[in-house]
Amino acid sequence: MNETKIIQSKSKYFNFNKVLNFNLHKVSKFEGWNELFVLKLDVSKGETILNSYFEKNFLEIYNKEKILVVISGRLSFENEENKFELREYDAVNIHSDEKKYKFFCEEKTIAFVVSAKKLETSTSSDVFFFNFRKDIKPVDLWGGKIISRPYEGKKLNLVLFEIKKGFTFQDQGHYNEQLTWLVDGSMNFYVKDLKKTLSSNEGVDIGPYDLHGGVSDSAIGFDAFFPKREEKKYKNATLSKISRNIIWIKINRSLNNNGYINTFYHLLKYPILKTFNKEHEFK
Repeated sequence: MNETKIIQSKSKYFNFNKVLNFNLHKVSKFEGWNELFVLKLDVSKGETILNSYFEKNFLEIYNKEKILVVISGRLSFENEENKFELREYDAVNIHSDEKKYKFFCEEKTIAFVVSAKKLETSTSSDVFFFNFRKDIKPVDLWGGKIISRPYEGKKLNLVLFEIKKGFTFQDQGHYNEQLTWLVDGSMNFYVKDLKKTLSSNEGVDIGPYDLHGGVSDSAIGFDAFFPKREEKKYKNATLSKISRNIIWIKINRSLNNNGYINTFYHLLKYPILKTFNKEHEFK
């Protein structure tokens, strides 16, 4: 007698309601089936977060690529080379926590940090700053009444989406783990047979090749993917003014260390934008 093997879905819904208190800030976290990792930070004015923060509190993502995006408030970021302010939808892509940096909270701030436990550790000092709305061109991922702004990191994707009321969407599924959560509005979501109305502070972890979709009631949120999506539409070039400054710093450093010929060779072999996004360093 032949038996049909039922494969249980790895998909499930989650929220950021469970809070861990750390001095002047609160943290909520969610870890997905493929160890994609999201932290929600609620930081009080006047608090400082150092590069050692992840080693002390979240060792599983220490010295691994991470993307921090500010939803509201104001943070200042400072390392040995630069100091920048992060406001609404400003983001920073950090690859390592070994070199000193710090975040200082200028105003009460809500931010999210995306990483993955399975990422390889890194010693790269590259830090990439951008704003989702100002520096990333909208891409037609779904068509219709949705604006998607995908950022491609070295091993992660993070997409800001803004969906108008009444927009219906459906995806046949993919092998990449996908975490989707809302920061504003709501949507009626389904993944396979699991249905839920998602609102701000709630999300869904989508299992491999699970059919999913929904109807928006006007919503803003994020999709995070690990491993990152390899389709061309997710490879959206990003180069903010701040990041252009950082690239020129790297080029000047290469000129001083390697000379004009070697630097020119590297630029031909690794175009500036690809160089920065794929974490190639001029040494």
